[in-house]
Amino acid sequence: MKESKIITNHETYEHQSSSAKNKEDGFSLVEVVAAMAILLVALLGIFVSFTYAITYNAGNNSRSQALAILQQEVEKIRSSKFTPDATVTDSILKGGVKPTVPKTLPNGNKFKVDITVDDEPLIDDVQVNS
Repeated sequence: MKESKIITNHETYEHQSSSAKNKEDGFSLVEVVAAMAILLVALLGIFVSFTYAITYNAGNNSRSQALAILQQEVEKIRSSKFTPDATVTDSILKGGVKPTVPKTLPNGNKFKVDITVDDEPLIDDVQVNS
């Protein structure tokens, strides 16, 4: 029998040594640890951002509750009766510092409302006209 050889235009491949082949087989332990450290720093940054966002939103929630209570109190004052000669003026509109009113919301948050009526707002301190 005759042996036949197939000749191609490509150069014959040289076998790589075993040491060169091992360098390309995967990641070294140092590379894996470095990649994990980079991922840890990125995830830590994301975690801190979420923590800040939660804290900031909780502050906004408390602020909006306080504004709702304030708006209720202001509407009570606005609905009070006032006459310039003070014959029919409600007591809340008379000048001075009113007692602190504690308010508790259904969720347990507590607020204190201080009301000060100043008859002469352009002068320092609270002015009360009798």
